[in-house]
Amino acid sequence: MKINIIIVSQKPEAWVTQATNEYIKRFSKEINFNIIEIPLALRSKEKNLSQTQIDKYKEIEYLNISKYIKNGYNIALEIKAKILSTEELAERLREFQHSNPNINIIIGGPHGLHPELLAKCQEKWSLSKLTLPHNLVRVIITEQLYRGWTILKNHPYHK
Repeated sequence: MKINIIIVSQKPEAWVTQATNEYIKRFSKEINFNIIEIPLALRSKEKNLSQTQIDKYKEIEYLNISKYIKNGYNIALEIKAKILSTEELAERLREFQHSNPNINIIIGGPHGLHPELLAKCQEKWSLSKLTLPHNLVRVIITEQLYRGWTILKNHPYHK
């Protein structure tokens, strides 16, 4: 199984890369886990952006993300989407093992994901009703995927 985290962001801080890589290296060889970084669309320095400007940024990011989601099962992380428990996430991983060998989990930029991209996603998940910083989301989703995987493998990490 292959899991891609596709994230629109700036270069992460060192602690984020270190934490994320720690969980990635714990995955067994059964999972090919990748972080694909999509650069933020160049933004105006204006503080009050118009909706037209925001839509343009989301469109540019969508076009860049589109290169990576052609073959796979696409999941958007969205604050207003379904919140899964860790056990539910583990069950989804079990299902993906049998039916979808290529999973793409997409994390949008500061203004979210383009509507056309959301329409191409088979699922939408939320990590919390809270607004979380991108760096933390990257670590949390990686850790939760690892935790879900350990549940499936009856590994004691989850306890």
